[in-house]
Amino acid sequence: MNKASTNIHFYKNENGPVIRVTVKPVIEKDGLYFRDLTGDGRLAPYKDWRNTPAKRAASLAAELSADEKIGMLFVNSWKMGIYQEDRTKVDESGLLNEEIVEQDESIFNVENTYGTTCTVKEMGIRHFILRQNPRPGELADWINQLNMVAEGTGHALPVMVLSNSRNEHGEIVFGMNDAAGVFATWPGTMGIAAAVRGNGPELIDSFARCIRMEWDAVGMKKGYMYMADVMTDPRWQRSYGTFGEDPELVCAIMERLIPGIQGSSQGVTREGGGRHHQAFPGRQSQGKRIRPPLCPGTVECVPDRGQPAHIPPACLPDSHRQKGILHHAVLCQTIGCQEQVPVWAGRRCHGDGAGRLCV
Repeated sequence: MNKASTNIHFYKNENGPVIRVTVKPVIEKDGLYFRDLTGDGRLAPYKDWRNTPAKRAASLAAELSADEKIGMLFVNSWKMGIYQEDRTKVDESGLLNEEIVEQDESIFNVENTYGTTCTVKEMGIRHFILRQNPRPGELADWINQLNMVAEGTGHALPVMVLSNSRNEHGEIVFGMNDAAGVFATWPGTMGIAAAVRGNGPELIDSFARCIRMEWDAVGMKKGYMYMADVMTDPRWQRSYGTFGEDPELVCAIMERLIPGIQGSSQGVTREGGGRHHQAFPGRQSQGKRIRPPLCPGTVECVPDRGQPAHIPPACLPDSHRQKGILHHAVLCQTIGCQEQVPVWAGRRCHGDGAGRLCV
């Protein structure tokens, strides 16, 4: 059985990073080790960890094929081999699901899915959403196996596994809360908000550090969490995962939670993880939708009366207005919408007689 977790070779650089490879060789130069991502023995700028991230990224992007770039644009939900009942449809390690499904249905869409090895090697897909609930060791083995397959291709572009939150107690619901009870378990987000209100925001530092350490230990580097929305309508299904109805409290939590999980207020560190924070201001109970569709380049229009509930008032400290996730998400990023409207941040929509506010 060719299991990646037992086939990792480590090379220690003095005063530098530890190099880890499974199937690709290393380059040894000036007494240092570098991953030979293409296996051609050439120390290109992107292989040299002494260069800046910007220089390495530019060098790699210049060499990637169109197919490699296209593959990195896609993300899809994926299943682990350990949950495949038909053991003839897994790879030799038993970790990768190789089943081909002609019509794979979920709440999001209906699609054809192919085996994991084909999807990584032939299609070049590098982003997968995990919606199952394995133990940490099983999860680490799966991610290692995915990356061993990826390492054997062109430029050895790594696989990134994403997930919804996994560190709160709650009901497991596909697409919102896919896992619980395996990682360190905290109260749900409403419970955390109540604790912060009673004992101060320092609790969030411990919460974020716990998430960062556990996710990094198994190799998960990005999460779809947490909801930066202010919950104003209990009928809204996505109120699960919010931190309540107080904009100031939500801002205080987000100001600590984001850098705490990233590992720094300046961005994602080596041991930190990226987060996709969701904010859908104004669109709470809208029919039976779980959430609004995301429309690039547009914003959500809500009645004027909804604005104070979703955007902290001007009397909040500058740190909240400048760095608070609500302002950042609402005024600076793309917000989901059902109406194609122009961006008029902070103004009324042009020609809108209903007096709605574009946020």
